[in-house]
Amino acid sequence: MIQIPENLVNICRDNTLKALAMFDNTKEPNTLSLDEYQNFYQAKVFLQKFKMDGWLMCRQIWEAVWGEMAKKLNIRNREITYLTTPEDCFDLANDIEDYSTFTVSYEINKKFEINLTIVLYWQEQKLGIYSSINNQDGVEFPFIQTPTELVAIKHNGDDSYNASQYTVSLKNSGTVSDADIAHFRQFAQEIISYFNQHQQEILNNLK
Repeated sequence: MIQIPENLVNICRDNTLKALAMFDNTKEPNTLSLDEYQNFYQAKVFLQKFKMDGWLMCRQIWEAVWGEMAKKLNIRNREITYLTTPEDCFDLANDIEDYSTFTVSYEINKKFEINLTIVLYWQEQKLGIYSSINNQDGVEFPFIQTPTELVAIKHNGDDSYNASQYTVSLKNSGTVSDADIAHFRQFAQEIISYFNQHQQEILNNLK
């Protein structure tokens, strides 16, 4: 079981995410009273704690879901080539209308990266996972072309990826339960197994 940070749960319940996102872009005013100065930087500290707490939660979920699966990837090098920072993971000013991601990536054939991701859908206030492959231009492609009981095909602009059908509420639950993790692991197992079995076909289809 993994705890969802209390500040994340409370902000989702209070529906104050947009206000937090607006503040994420706010610069220090030119003139401040002592009280305003204190309030401004207390809010900045809260925002940074919110981001760090969320990043640590995503890391825990990633390790519980993708950690062992990543070791089973049939690729030459399992060194991490990209890891989302707390600032990138929770760039609320830009992500709040859509989603935030915690991604770990691995290079494939020096041409592509496989992305194993935890995703927070802000509009629906839920948590899920997805996976994709990107080319050298950063364009994402799904592995599996047909949805299954576990895997959905999501499209967002030019990005395509395989998302878990199963999600966890950020608003109504204080934890990601062992049962939730088990559901996510089933998804991860399907994705990794499919990639290992169809790797050459998948890579040949990428542009």
